[in-house]
Amino acid sequence: MLALKKKSILKNYKKNIDKYVQKERVQNTKPIKNILLIVKESVKDAVLNDINKNSTLGKINIQTLVSCTYDKKRTYTENEITIKDISIAAKIKKEEVISILEKPYDLVINYDVTNDVVLNYLASKVNAMFFIGFAKQENELNDLVIKADKEDYQSFHNEIVKYLKILKKL
Repeated sequence: MLALKKKSILKNYKKNIDKYVQKERVQNTKPIKNILLIVKESVKDAVLNDINKNSTLGKINIQTLVSCTYDKKRTYTENEITIKDISIAAKIKKEEVISILEKPYDLVINYDVTNDVVLNYLASKVNAMFFIGFAKQENELNDLVIKADKEDYQSFHNEIVKYLKILKKL
C-alpha cells in the first residue's frame, strides 16, 4: 500500500513539474519578505537554529512545513505532514497543510538531499516565486541549486544569502 501511494505521489509530482516548467513566470525583483522551509523532521531543529543565527535570513518572515515519519501514538502540529496525510490519489487531506501550500511565498527552500518523494511533492504544490534547493538528481523545480554538504546548513545558508544579494532579492 505504501509503495503504491509513493508511486502515485511521484506521478503527481512529475505532472506538477511539467505544469511548472511550461508555466510562464513573471520575474520578480522585489525583495524577499516571506520564506517557506520544507524540511524533514530529523533536521528541522538544526535548520531552524542555523537560520535564526543567520543575521540576514533570521529577519525574514519564515514558515515551516515539516515531513514526519508516521507514528500513530503521536499528535502532529498543523505544519507537520506524514504519508498518512496524503491519499492514494496523492491529494493532501490535512487542511492546515493545504492552507500553508496555497499561501504565496517569495522563496521556498527545500531541504531535501535524498530525492524524498514527499518533500519534492510538497515543494511542487507551493505557490512561490523562487525555489532554492540542494544539488541532487531531481532539480527541475529549483531556480537556484546549491552544492553543499547535507549537514552543513551554515554554508548552505551563507550561499543562499550570497546569491540572493547578487540577484538583488535581499
